[in-house]
Amino acid sequence: MRYLDTIFVALFVGGAITLTQISLADELKQNDRLGVSLNQAIPPEDQDAEAHYNRGIEYFILQQYDRALTEFNQALTLNPQLVDAYINRGNTYAHLQQYDKALANYNQALALNPQDGLAYYNRGLAYHELGNISQTKKDWQKAASLFRQQNNIQLYQSIQQELQLL
Repeated sequence: MRYLDTIFVALFVGGAITLTQISLADELKQNDRLGVSLNQAIPPEDQDAEAHYNRGIEYFILQQYDRALTEFNQALTLNPQLVDAYINRGNTYAHLQQYDKALANYNQALALNPQDGLAYYNRGLAYHELGNISQTKKDWQKAASLFRQQNNIQLYQSIQQELQLL
């Protein structure tokens, strides 16, 4: 896939959501550190949706996509309104080149929160991989507009650059 050297993820820290940009290459260099924190910080039987979501993010970073899916599924079972879990489950399916499943997850995220720029951006990536450039452009324009409205200039400019490459 294209554009996958850096991802944006939302992490739950102390009950608040933090948007974080992650370089996959940097995180993979710290594979051992993540594996230790992953298994010690969150017991597998934990019934906290946010804990499963965060563990899913760590498995995703470690490229353990089946485990990431398991965690995102558990998070959504515990909290079906967890928009970021749909987005990152979609990202996981996209990495597995299961674009129809990725699109279904992004669509579910947007049904819950139509103002989520990341859902539009990631859905655009999936459409790009399927060769649907017109839908990619439409989603990326919507994402850029939302990020601009939300004063997230970094993401707005990043998407504007991507749009110029289409």
